[in-house]
Amino acid sequence: MTYVYIFLGVLAVLFVGAMFVVKPRNEKGGILVKKPLLDELVIPPVDDDDDRAATNPQMESMERTFGAKFRRQISFDQASLILDARQYAIGMLSFFERSGHPIDEATGIPAIIHFIMKDPELRDDISEWGRERFKRGHGKAIPLLKPDQNFHKVYKFISELSGETPKIQ
Repeated sequence: MTYVYIFLGVLAVLFVGAMFVVKPRNEKGGILVKKPLLDELVIPPVDDDDDRAATNPQMESMERTFGAKFRRQISFDQASLILDARQYAIGMLSFFERSGHPIDEATGIPAIIHFIMKDPELRDDISEWGRERFKRGHGKAIPLLKPDQNFHKVYKFISELSGETPKIQ
């Protein structure tokens, strides 16, 4: 009888250990990360004289990204900030995927957007990065990110969130 209890105890330890090692994945093999709530998104005021509301295409794009409708009105420039952060997130997840560590886009992109929007310096840098891409006509292409200071901040965040640490070339 004691052997049965020992056996069951070992099975319980293995099961609990496997819960920490085996990461939940989507149907394509991408690691699922904790998706923050849309209502928690930090949307700072934008110092600009342009007070236009976000366009319908901007709102639809953001709603597809977050899988929820915005319950507050945001400006065109605020929407641009969020969409620049989304493009950067797409570039980061593309890097992880090319490195053999795919992250689920439906959870990873919103998580990275939230992270970028909470850090004023990072947010401003990414906004400038997005404007430059748009001026060059690359606004919609999947970005190849350079491993600069911003890259390392976002890389560290998503690595800690996912438990994945692909090698940076």
